[in-house]
Amino acid sequence: MKMAISPEDEHEQSETQADERSALRICIACRKTYEAESLLRFVVSPSLELVFDVKGIAPGRGAYVCANAVCFQNAVKKRAFNRSFKGSILVDYENLKASVKERLQKSILENLGLAFCAGQCVVGRTKVQEDSVSDKIKAIVMACDLSTRSLNELDFDEFCLKKNVMLLSGPSKNLIGQSLGRSVTGVVALLKGRISDRIVCDLLRWQFLNNPGEQMNEEISNG
Repeated sequence: MKMAISPEDEHEQSETQADERSALRICIACRKTYEAESLLRFVVSPSLELVFDVKGIAPGRGAYVCANAVCFQNAVKKRAFNRSFKGSILVDYENLKASVKERLQKSILENLGLAFCAGQCVVGRTKVQEDSVSDKIKAIVMACDLSTRSLNELDFDEFCLKKNVMLLSGPSKNLIGQSLGRSVTGVVALLKGRISDRIVCDLLRWQFLNNPGEQMNEEISNG
């Protein structure tokens, strides 16, 4: 995945016309190269405020950071944002991290709602394991506040291994249910498609932001 990139305009390279997912960017903290979609992109507002660009399409110069706690914290501590934007930018790590997580969660819930309306997801263990949809599933999302008992009863590990399906932790049961226009919902299966790709990418960045480890970017890109 790594390749040489000119340091002069590393953040402003044009995306590959054939597939925007192939665009590569360098993390301003660890200086390693990854697909842009797996990273966190930041821009500076007219009021010189550092803003997380959740969709990665805001105009202007962007700075990219790995979606893990180590790189994110180092980018703030080592003033990498100031160097990238060539100016004095005040950054509060805890507030910025909370803002990133909030924006990612909002994006996840909005897209879950769209996927449900478009028939691109199924809800509940029984429907997930039906033969008519099981081969179409890309990922299973389980609410982060499911009880240990519920997790043991669901136990999708064997199913996911057999079907080559990702198993991801998502927002709370209440929030997932609200996004689908339903009552409390603990399990959602995402069917293969572009909107599911977007949800999976946001989910991985959302949960990996709390954990160290450079390997997470490869998992996001491969997802």
